[in-house]
Amino acid sequence: MSRSNQTEIKNPALHFLQWKGEKSIKKVEGKIIETDKHCFVYYNKEKKENIEIPMPVTFIVLDTLHTIKGYNESEGQGYYSNEIRSKDFKIAPFRVKCGKNDAAEGLYADIMPTLKSNGAKYCQIVYVLMKEGEEWVINNIQIQGAALGPWIDFCKNANVMKIAVKVDEWVEETKGTNTFNIPVFKACPVSESTNQVAVDMDKELQDYLTKYFTRNSNDEAGHKAAEEFLDTEDLPTIAEQKRLADEYEARQPKEGYATDLPF
Repeated sequence: MSRSNQTEIKNPALHFLQWKGEKSIKKVEGKIIETDKHCFVYYNKEKKENIEIPMPVTFIVLDTLHTIKGYNESEGQGYYSNEIRSKDFKIAPFRVKCGKNDAAEGLYADIMPTLKSNGAKYCQIVYVLMKEGEEWVINNIQIQGAALGPWIDFCKNANVMKIAVKVDEWVEETKGTNTFNIPVFKACPVSESTNQVAVDMDKELQDYLTKYFTRNSNDEAGHKAAEEFLDTEDLPTIAEQKRLADEYEARQPKEGYATDLPF
């Protein structure tokens, strides 16, 4: 910020969503029960709890970026970084933090071997348009962990800039003794009027991203928007996403999804 430019850039996303698909055991009123999650959630900072979004969930993709997230168990801190466009993936550096501390800076291929061994993961940032009540809002979906492979498969077979995406069911997967659910992404048509709403609201998003990438080109300014999301996450959620990502990757053939990612 300068004396002549006092405007702070603010991410236009109302909520920062993740897919929760774990099965777990917990004690409720003295009874042991199995909980079965299969929904998108966002963290409400005021209530300090995850808010579940009931199915079906429908969204229109506005833009897709790439970042690094994950959880470092030994440090007890979550990873986060600046966001990168696909076209810049091999030339723009990621600046990664673990909690409030610097973790690495450089190209993905150079820094990830070390970071990955400590719990860092690739994550797609998908900015979307969704209906909340009677209003259209921009949300930010963090697609990682068990949801990442199905999303990549879906995008290979569908032009997400021409359709809407619906999630109204899930499939159960098992790895060893762990059972979890992954979302099923479906294509659905978009009316001309709704598409125009998406185009108009994408202009707001692109205005933000233009300012974000401009500021992101210098020192610590690029971390500000990433820190906004760090503040919305509870660490158990990050740790759970790490576990699910490990399980999903372990089930893939060696020549699997890595070649479909932008690195």
